[in-house]
Amino acid sequence: MEHQKIHFIYPKLFIKRWQQLNLSLLDKGRLERNITHFFNSSPENNNGRRFPGNIIRGTGGAYKLRFSSIASNQGQSGSYRVIYFVVAGSQVIFLEMYQKNRQESLSDAKKQEIRKMISLIREVNESDE
Repeated sequence: MEHQKIHFIYPKLFIKRWQQLNLSLLDKGRLERNITHFFNSSPENNNGRRFPGNIIRGTGGAYKLRFSSIASNQGQSGSYRVIYFVVAGSQVIFLEMYQKNRQESLSDAKKQEIRKMISLIREVNESDE
């Protein structure tokens, strides 16, 4: 099986949030490896999904992925939630991140904001093709 390359895009606001949460380059590499491994393993044991996480209703296709840092002792369910979107089949754009112990889920207003971002991303992507 040939492994497909995934292109990861980190907008400035996401990088700023990553740094505020004191996450490292090692954590970034771990996040990318987790997504890449899942993608290259699909559909085997992935319930037919190409990317890890759950699609968030009301966002236009954003995924919510559980993530724990290397330094965390809380496990994936207690650490962070990473919100991302996939464009053109293999471009992962990170949109948002939050600590699970500080925020349970996304508000309706935040979902609407993400939906607008995704709509703009799709428009730009379609005009580039």
